[in-house]
Amino acid sequence: MNKKLIVSDIDGTLAAEGSNVLNPAYYDVIRALSEKGVTVAIASGRHATSIKKLFAPVTDCIWILSQNGGVIEHQGETLVLNPIPHDWAAELWLLLAPHADLVDCVLNTAGLSYVPYDGTDMYRLLIDSYRYELAITGGWDQTPTEDIS
Repeated sequence: MNKKLIVSDIDGTLAAEGSNVLNPAYYDVIRALSEKGVTVAIASGRHATSIKKLFAPVTDCIWILSQNGGVIEHQGETLVLNPIPHDWAAELWLLLAPHADLVDCVLNTAGLSYVPYDGTDMYRLLIDSYRYELAITGGWDQTPTEDIS
């Protein structure tokens, strides 16, 4: 039996970079492919929450490979989570803190993305364009307790 798989990126492929709008015809195509037995996967550097919002009408038909493959989900179930050690993330944030005027940083977990402060360029980009669900840690010395992916 032959298996068929289509994998697509989002930004610059199915939508403009950072867009939260998808051509509605893609939903019909994805559903039709799924009904014909073709597996459709969306692979992106985006967080899964952003992908789920963008593909809401067809999330039951797609595999989600988010955070550059760090998290793989299908039909609401996380099948793969490749976390990095929590202490690495904490150390990275502390190393970046003195350069906060030059860099913005986001830490992703399977469920949420975290930024040290709201109102930064990164915060606005992720909220306004990518429609992330963000939590504010309250500072560079604060990191989420969940596994960082």
